[in-house]
Amino acid sequence: MRYNRDVLRLALAFLLAWLPSVARADSRPTSDDASLRSGRTLGNGELLVAVTAGWPGVEGEVLFSPSSRFDVGPRLSLLYASPFLGFATGLGGELSLPMRLHLYGKRDVDVALAARPLFVIGDGALVGQEGIFADDRGFGVGAEVGARVGLHLGDAFTLGLGASATLAYVSTPDADAAGGGGGSDGIVGVVTAQVLAEALLSRSTLLLADLRAGGGGHTGDGLFSSRAHLQLALGVAYRP
Repeated sequence: MRYNRDVLRLALAFLLAWLPSVARADSRPTSDDASLRSGRTLGNGELLVAVTAGWPGVEGEVLFSPSSRFDVGPRLSLLYASPFLGFATGLGGELSLPMRLHLYGKRDVDVALAARPLFVIGDGALVGQEGIFADDRGFGVGAEVGARVGLHLGDAFTLGLGASATLAYVSTPDADAAGGGGGSDGIVGVVTAQVLAEALLSRSTLLLADLRAGGGGHTGDGLFSSRAHLQLALGVAYRP
């Protein structure tokens, strides 16, 4: 047991020493071509405004770069399906705060850490209630964390790859108040893989296609009839 703890401490010390050295060695993105969701961050002081539509909703986003290594900005979504698991439909909204921290950039490859705190409110179906409480008000709060890679394959084209994990608390208060049914709240976890394509029409205009798929699980009874996860976003972004 002591041996295992020593190995764990050594591995953690190595990781903490290695990540900052990588970021210092290659702290800037490989290109000033705009990217909304890959591993390549924006230039210092730049702004990107985007609108996308697909599944599970329609999104508006403003991404700002206070430095060439870090992007942050609000995303507001109109949901007509669950952003967590399954394919149940309902109406609601999501407010989240996407962030990217650039770690590595060399030649045509950029790597970034990504995080996104989120809050969802709307029909109970969005947070796992697919029975008699599907139309009752529910909410979810949590965060997504992951990694993004950007491959700059041409002057105007970026292929993005990513992986992420989302953990959220979901609840439908009316289901709890009714009593006896159980499953009014729970913890949901989702793991996804991502592939995206970004094409520049001009220095200011970017087209985006973003596909994410995966699955997960949850605590609580009677939530989410499916454990599959799917998201598709098609849109355009503009750099003023």
